[in-house]
Amino acid sequence: VNIEFAYVSSAMLDNLVVNIFILFYISFVSVFSLDPNEEYKMDHKKRGMALIFNHENFYWQLMLNSRSGTNADRQNLVRRFQELGFEVKACDDYKREEGVPLISAAAANHVDADCFVCVFLSHGENGHIFANDGQIQIQEITDLFKGNKCRSLVGKPKIFIFVCGCGGALHPSSRSRFPHVLFSS
Repeated sequence: VNIEFAYVSSAMLDNLVVNIFILFYISFVSVFSLDPNEEYKMDHKKRGMALIFNHENFYWQLMLNSRSGTNADRQNLVRRFQELGFEVKACDDYKREEGVPLISAAAANHVDADCFVCVFLSHGENGHIFANDGQIQIQEITDLFKGNKCRSLVGKPKIFIFVCGCGGALHPSSRSRFPHVLFSS
Protein backbone atom coordinates (compact mmCIF):
# COMPACT_ATOMS: atom_id res chain seq x y z
CA VAL A 1 0.00 0.00 0.00
CA ASN A 2 1.40 3.34 -1.05
CA ILE A 3 0.10 6.36 0.88
CA GLU A 4 1.17 9.92 0.22
CA PHE A 5 0.10 13.08 2.02
CA ALA A 6 -0.29 16.53 0.51
CA TYR A 7 -1.64 19.71 2.07
CA VAL A 8 -4.34 21.78 0.40
CA SER A 9 -5.85 24.94 1.84
CA SER A 10 -9.37 25.96 0.86
CA ALA A 11 -7.85 28.94 -0.98
CA MET A 12 -6.00 26.44 -3.17
CA LEU A 13 -9.19 24.54 -4.06
CA ASP A 14 -9.77 26.43 -7.30
CA ASN A 15 -6.29 25.45 -8.44
CA LEU A 16 -7.00 21.89 -7.33
CA VAL A 17 -10.15 21.79 -9.44
CA VAL A 18 -8.40 23.28 -12.45
CA ASN A 19 -5.60 20.75 -12.18
CA ILE A 20 -7.68 17.75 -11.14
CA PHE A 21 -7.03 16.08 -14.47
CA ILE A 22 -3.29 16.29 -13.86
CA LEU A 23 -3.80 14.96 -10.33
CA PHE A 24 -5.96 12.19 -11.80
CA TYR A 25 -3.32 11.15 -14.32
CA ILE A 26 -0.32 11.36 -12.00
CA SER A 27 -2.00 9.46 -9.19
CA PHE A 28 -3.32 6.66 -11.40
CA VAL A 29 -0.44 6.08 -13.81
CA SER A 30 3.16 5.83 -12.75
CA VAL A 31 4.73 8.31 -15.17
CA PHE A 32 8.18 7.59 -13.81
CA SER A 33 8.10 3.93 -14.75
CA LEU A 34 8.52 2.28 -18.11
CA ASP A 35 7.35 -1.03 -16.67
CA PRO A 36 3.67 -1.62 -17.65
CA ASN A 37 3.33 -3.89 -14.61
CA GLU A 38 3.67 -0.82 -12.38
CA GLU A 39 0.84 1.12 -14.02
CA TYR A 40 -2.78 1.05 -12.94
CA LYS A 41 -5.10 -0.73 -15.33
CA MET A 42 -7.66 1.92 -16.33
CA ASP A 43 -9.78 0.02 -18.84
CA HIS A 44 -12.77 -1.17 -16.81
CA LYS A 45 -16.38 -0.52 -17.85
CA LYS A 46 -16.64 2.45 -15.48
CA ARG A 47 -14.20 5.10 -14.33
CA GLY A 48 -15.53 4.74 -10.80
CA MET A 49 -17.37 6.63 -8.10
CA ALA A 50 -16.55 10.09 -6.77
CA LEU A 51 -18.25 10.63 -3.42
CA ILE A 52 -18.23 14.29 -2.33
CA PHE A 53 -19.21 15.39 1.18
CA ASN A 54 -19.76 19.13 1.41
CA HIS A 55 -20.22 20.61 4.87
CA GLU A 56 -21.22 24.26 5.02
CA ASN A 57 -23.24 24.34 8.25
CA PHE A 58 -22.53 22.68 11.59
CA TYR A 59 -24.50 22.09 14.78
CA TRP A 60 -24.02 25.07 17.07
CA GLN A 61 -22.61 22.85 19.85
CA LEU A 62 -19.50 22.22 17.73
CA MET A 63 -18.70 25.96 17.78
CA LEU A 64 -17.56 25.87 14.14
CA ASN A 65 -18.24 28.67 11.70
CA SER A 66 -20.17 28.10 8.50
CA ARG A 67 -18.03 27.53 5.41
CA SER A 68 -19.43 30.06 2.96
CA GLY A 69 -18.31 29.48 -0.61
CA THR A 70 -18.06 25.72 -0.22
CA ASN A 71 -21.09 25.09 -2.45
CA ALA A 72 -19.25 26.61 -5.42
CA ASP A 73 -16.31 24.32 -4.65
CA ARG A 74 -18.67 21.33 -4.58
CA GLN A 75 -20.19 22.28 -7.93
CA ASN A 76 -16.74 22.67 -9.50
CA LEU A 77 -15.69 19.26 -8.24
CA VAL A 78 -18.93 17.61 -9.39
CA ARG A 79 -18.53 19.09 -12.86
CA ARG A 80 -14.85 18.14 -13.15
CA PHE A 81 -15.31 14.56 -11.95
CA GLN A 82 -18.28 14.11 -14.31
CA GLU A 83 -16.10 15.37 -17.16
CA LEU A 84 -13.55 12.71 -16.17
CA GLY A 85 -16.23 10.01 -16.45
CA PHE A 86 -16.97 9.41 -12.77
CA GLU A 87 -20.34 8.57 -11.31
CA VAL A 88 -20.67 11.45 -8.82
CA LYS A 89 -22.67 11.56 -5.61
CA ALA A 90 -22.62 14.88 -3.74
CA CYS A 91 -23.85 15.00 -0.14
CA ASP A 92 -24.51 18.30 1.63
CA ASP A 93 -24.36 18.80 5.41
CA TYR A 94 -24.64 15.10 6.23
CA LYS A 95 -24.74 13.95 9.83
CA ARG A 96 -22.20 11.38 10.97
CA GLU A 97 -24.91 8.70 11.17
CA GLU A 98 -25.79 9.36 7.51
CA GLY A 99 -22.27 9.71 6.11
CA VAL A 100 -20.47 6.71 7.61
CA PRO A 101 -23.03 4.14 6.32
CA LEU A 102 -22.96 5.80 2.89
CA ILE A 103 -19.17 5.54 2.78
CA SER A 104 -19.38 1.93 3.93
CA ALA A 105 -21.92 1.15 1.19
CA ALA A 106 -19.67 2.89 -1.35
CA ALA A 107 -16.95 0.35 -0.54
CA ALA A 108 -19.21 -2.53 -1.58
CA ASN A 109 -18.50 -3.31 -5.23
CA HIS A 110 -16.00 -1.82 -7.65
CA VAL A 111 -15.37 -4.85 -9.88
CA ASP A 112 -16.22 -2.92 -13.06
CA ALA A 113 -14.56 0.34 -11.93
CA ASP A 114 -11.08 1.76 -12.42
CA CYS A 115 -10.84 3.54 -9.07
CA PHE A 116 -12.61 5.32 -6.20
CA VAL A 117 -12.47 8.96 -5.02
CA CYS A 118 -13.84 10.40 -1.77
CA VAL A 119 -13.74 14.16 -1.09
CA PHE A 120 -14.58 15.95 2.16
CA LEU A 121 -15.06 19.74 2.17
CA SER A 122 -15.28 20.57 5.86
CA HIS A 123 -13.44 21.55 9.03
CA GLY A 124 -11.00 19.10 10.53
CA GLU A 125 -7.93 18.58 12.70
CA ASN A 126 -5.79 15.94 14.41
CA GLY A 127 -6.80 13.05 12.15
CA HIS A 128 -10.51 13.73 11.96
CA ILE A 129 -12.97 15.56 9.74
CA PHE A 130 -16.27 17.10 10.84
CA ALA A 131 -19.67 15.95 9.68
CA ASN A 132 -22.39 18.48 10.40
CA ASP A 133 -23.04 17.06 13.89
CA GLY A 134 -19.69 15.64 15.00
CA GLN A 135 -16.30 14.29 14.04
CA ILE A 136 -15.31 11.25 11.99
CA GLN A 137 -11.84 9.75 12.29
CA ILE A 138 -10.11 9.76 8.91
CA GLN A 139 -8.75 6.29 9.58
CA GLU A 140 -12.32 5.05 10.12
CA ILE A 141 -13.08 6.20 6.56
CA THR A 142 -9.95 4.89 4.87
CA ASP A 143 -10.04 1.55 6.72
CA LEU A 144 -13.31 0.72 4.92
CA PHE A 145 -11.35 0.56 1.64
CA LYS A 146 -8.48 -1.68 2.74
CA GLY A 147 -8.06 -4.98 0.92
CA ASN A 148 -9.57 -7.12 3.67
CA LYS A 149 -12.83 -5.11 3.56
CA CYS A 150 -12.98 -3.97 -0.07
CA ARG A 151 -11.59 -6.76 -2.26
CA SER A 152 -12.86 -5.19 -5.50
CA LEU A 153 -10.50 -2.20 -5.08
CA VAL A 154 -7.35 -4.21 -4.38
CA GLY A 155 -4.66 -2.98 -6.78
CA LYS A 156 -6.82 -0.03 -7.84
CA PRO A 157 -6.36 3.63 -6.88
CA LYS A 158 -8.29 4.94 -3.90
CA ILE A 159 -8.00 8.70 -3.50
CA PHE A 160 -9.21 10.55 -0.41
CA ILE A 161 -9.18 14.36 -0.52
CA PHE A 162 -9.85 16.32 2.67
CA VAL A 163 -10.16 20.06 2.06
CA CYS A 164 -10.20 21.80 5.41
CA GLY A 165 -11.68 25.28 5.62
CA CYS A 166 -9.69 26.02 8.75
CA GLY A 167 -10.21 29.77 8.65
CA GLY A 168 -13.35 29.44 10.74
CA ALA A 169 -12.39 26.34 12.66
CA LEU A 170 -12.08 26.24 16.40
CA HIS A 171 -8.34 25.58 16.10
CA PRO A 172 -6.88 27.44 13.10
CA SER A 173 -3.44 26.05 13.87
CA SER A 174 -4.74 22.70 12.61
CA ARG A 175 -4.12 23.95 9.08
CA SER A 176 -0.50 22.81 9.19
CA ARG A 177 -1.23 19.39 10.71
CA PHE A 178 -4.24 18.23 8.70
CA PRO A 179 -3.61 15.65 5.96
CA HIS A 180 -5.73 16.67 3.01
CA VAL A 181 -4.95 14.34 0.15
CA LEU A 182 -4.35 10.64 0.58
CA PHE A 183 -3.38 8.48 -2.38
CA SER A 184 -3.58 4.78 -1.73
CA SER A 185 -3.32 1.67 -3.84
